[in-house]
Amino acid sequence: MNPVLKPKIFNDESVLEASGSRPAEKKDEVRAAMLRAEKMSKAARIIAMTALCLLLIKDAPAFPFAARLSAVSDLWTAAALIRDIIYYVFGVLFSNKLYYFSLLAALWFVADRPSLFLPLFAESFSAAYKKGLRYMQKEKYELAIEKFNKALNNFISPSEQIKIRTALSECYYTMSLYDECIKNSLEILDLDGANPAAQSYIGRSFLEKKDRSDLAVKYYIYLFNSGFYDKRLMQLLSAHFLDNNDMSETAVEVYKKIYESSVENYAVREMVYKSCVIVNDRSAYALKLYEDIASDEPSRRDVKFALTEAYYESKNFKKTAETIQNLFAQGEISLKLLERFTEAMEKLGRRDALAEEFKALIEKHPDNIILRDYYNSMKSLFIAGRLVQGESSASAGAGRPAARKINICANCAHMNPAGISHCEKCRSALQAI
Repeated sequence: MNPVLKPKIFNDESVLEASGSRPAEKKDEVRAAMLRAEKMSKAARIIAMTALCLLLIKDAPAFPFAARLSAVSDLWTAAALIRDIIYYVFGVLFSNKLYYFSLLAALWFVADRPSLFLPLFAESFSAAYKKGLRYMQKEKYELAIEKFNKALNNFISPSEQIKIRTALSECYYTMSLYDECIKNSLEILDLDGANPAAQSYIGRSFLEKKDRSDLAVKYYIYLFNSGFYDKRLMQLLSAHFLDNNDMSETAVEVYKKIYESSVENYAVREMVYKSCVIVNDRSAYALKLYEDIASDEPSRRDVKFALTEAYYESKNFKKTAETIQNLFAQGEISLKLLERFTEAMEKLGRRDALAEEFKALIEKHPDNIILRDYYNSMKSLFIAGRLVQGESSASAGAGRPAARKINICANCAHMNPAGISHCEKCRSALQAI
């Protein structure tokens, strides 16, 4: 059996260029929101540190700073002053005054965390996504699209982006915004190259646009292999495959689907026929196809060859013999046909008739060397069959076994059937035994 071929479109990477450019950067408003959040984070740190210093200054008079400073006379007393100041500051900070603790905690919490302030300047993706879903349930798709796009204007994980963009593709497709649906679905495939929902939306959007580009065909094939047997899809695919004389596995399946519902489509039927011949199909499906073609085009010899093998495989030896005889009548004589005809006649129990059949053929085609050589090589078998049949008939007529009577030529030792007076081969007179 021939190896299964994959549609040519799957080997053509250039078709992806037809999708156009895909933006890789975030929108300006997202960058602006992040910058504002960073500025707010810095401002919060400065405010917390300023408030902390002001509170420390407010409590500073409790420490005799001026007196201690005037008492400094050497290095040791200066070091002692610094040590006491540090102890004092830590003592104040870790006192039981709640506002000191709160300011320290706030300062730690906002340190280098601009994302805390991003919701002040941009709606969170989770909230926007949930609102978009609610709008979808109410069939307010324009508002849903707006919310989904806002949700995407955040720095979110690929899995979250896929989830949001899938809902967005559904909205675009429902609103018949097929170009936007294709573009958004391609963004999904950038994140997950095998995403089934994205491929389905792309294929169906191309189908609604009746697009026949190579890129569209790629996704039509995906839809077909997924079990999507839309009539428009089948027509576009079959037209593409016929234009390219495509005999891949998918193409053949499309032809067969088309032929099931449109037997008068002769171009498609011919492709189905070719696919059956390529794999030497002799199934009931192929037999019915061959019969239909032979009925419409009785002069086609190639179809009759296929019919011969299909009939023989289905054990319809009568039809096998009749079809071969029809080919003989058209002058089609080959060793394979002669052998198949002999086999069919033997299966039918008509070996006795083979000699006469081949004699008649030789009279019609006296110059055919293949026919004459085959008959000479099989002549003894044909005559033996005729002798056995003749003896069987005689026995049945008498109601008892009859003695075998064989006329053997004394001149050439050729076996001749009973009842003749001269040898069939050398024409010498015979003596019955």
